Amino acid sequence: MKVRYSLAYNRRNKKLTPTSKVPVHLEIYFDRSTRRWADTRVELEPQYWDDKANNVSKKHPNFAGLYQHLKKRQDDLEAYELTLLSQGKELTPDLLTAYFTGNKDNFLTFAYNMIDEELLRKKIDKKSHVKYKSNLELLKKAVGQEVLFSQVNEELVKKIGSVTNQRTCYDK
Repeated sequence: MKVRYSLAYNRRNKKLTPTSKVPVHLEIYFDRSTRRWADTRVELEPQYWDDKANNVSKKHPNFAGLYQHLKKRQDDLEAYELTLLSQGKELTPDLLTAYFTGNKDNFLTFAYNMIDEELLRKKIDKKSHVKYKSNLELLKKAVGQEVLFSQVNEELVKKIGSVTNQRTCYDK
């Protein structure tokens, strides 16, 4: 299911004085119970917001620049979502949080990259490289999805151990 996006002006309904500015947020709508808001770093006075178009008013002196900035913010997020969809994954609130914090790589991607880097630096031999990669493949099969760093915990390790029932390189 594709996520929906819209702009939200004064989403917390603050009472305004005529000269005050309020932020414009990008609303990310997953389903009826799950929504997130992304800061667009744009603040506007009430007279520069068009409620009908749900966008910056054409009366604003920098209308073109603000419109382009807001559109780019939304387009970047949609491009990330489409990348995930092309990989057979869906955008989730956890992945969205990772996207905004700059941690777009999941644990598996990081682990694959580190193993390859260790081999290139000759810190591990080819046999260890193959063993570590096969363990990551077992992890990938057991979990069947992206694993964020925040999701790696004892419970996940136990789940993987019970699903795979195979010996890893860490077993003696």
